[in-house]
Amino acid sequence: MQMLTLKYNNIWALADGPHEEIAEVSSCLTYTAKGARYSTAYRQGRWNGKKTMFHSKERVFPTRCHRPRIAPLLALLRDDGK
Repeated sequence: MQMLTLKYNNIWALADGPHEEIAEVSSCLTYTAKGARYSTAYRQGRWNGKKTMFHSKERVFPTRCHRPRIAPLLALLRDDGK
């Protein structure tokens, strides 16, 4: 069984593992942009108002985001592994 692996340095963290777990990492690193509802693109339905710190193609995100946003997910994954 493959599990989520995070490799990181001072700048980037790389997420590797099953698609479902990568999607959870992406979800944890996605947030609603402040003031999004006032933008033309949002009002016209061309943008959902979300921003993400996760780069899907490379599966990387800034290391500074690691602890506060990913910690709850990591705790959940550890519990599932027991």
